[in-house]
Amino acid sequence: GKTTVGNGAMIGALAAGKGVLVLVSTRALARERGVALAHALAPLGFRVGISTRDDRADDDAIRAGALDVIVTVYEKAQSLAVAGGPGLGRVGLVV
Repeated sequence: GKTTVGNGAMIGALAAGKGVLVLVSTRALARERGVALAHALAPLGFRVGISTRDDRADDDAIRAGALDVIVTVYEKAQSLAVAGGPGLGRVGLVV
């Protein structure tokens, strides 16, 4: 139920040109959800990034605002917000 509603809202936001921030509770869940979303959304031209304390490969792209979907844990989202920059400026939906 909740995932289906979130996915529907995500598609609507992406179609409207907005970015999406997906918050999850654990680093393992961030990796799992991020990989699944990338697999589903990349063929449609959307860029998905994952950011956790242990997984920082997409942090530069996030800070630059180059991603459509950002999957992260709550603490990392706070860190990204405090850091500023255009990265979270595109976000129109938080799931």
